[in-house]
Amino acid sequence: MRRVLDPTPHYGIILSMNETKRTRRTPEQLIADAQSRLDKLQAKAAESEAASNPLLAPLLTEIKEVEKVELMARKGFSKGPQNFDERIAKAEARIASIEHAKANAHTVIEASKLRKAELRDALSTLTQAIASGEEITDGDVFLALEA
Repeated sequence: MRRVLDPTPHYGIILSMNETKRTRRTPEQLIADAQSRLDKLQAKAAESEAASNPLLAPLLTEIKEVEKVELMARKGFSKGPQNFDERIAKAEARIASIEHAKANAHTVIEASKLRKAELRDALSTLTQAIASGEEITDGDVFLALEA
C-alpha cells in the first residue's frame, strides 16, 4: 500500500506555488563558488606546509594575527547588541535625552529669571515702604511671595 503524504504542514503554513520555486544558479556562479572553495583549500594546504617549515613560521604567525584583527573588526557587524547599528541607536537615544534636558534647562532658566525679577520688584517695593516709615507685616511678605 502506498502512503500519500499531506502536502500541507500541520503547523499551519501554506506556501503558494510561486514561493516554492527555487532560483537556479548560473554556470558562472557555480564556477565562481567552486573557485572560491578551491582557493580556500589551497590556502589551507599552504598553511599546513608552513607550519612544518621554520623558515615560513613568521608568515604563518602574521596571518594568524591578521585573522584575529579581522575577527575583532567583524564583531561590529554582527547581529548582537554591541554591533555598530545598535551602538549608534543607543548613542542617538542618549543624544535625544541630552537635548531634551537642555531644552528643559532653557525653560527653567527663563522661568527663574522672570521669578527673580518679580521677587526683586516686590523686595524693592517693601524696602521702600519700610524706609518711608510704613509698617510691613508677615502678610505683606506672604503676598509678595505669592505674586
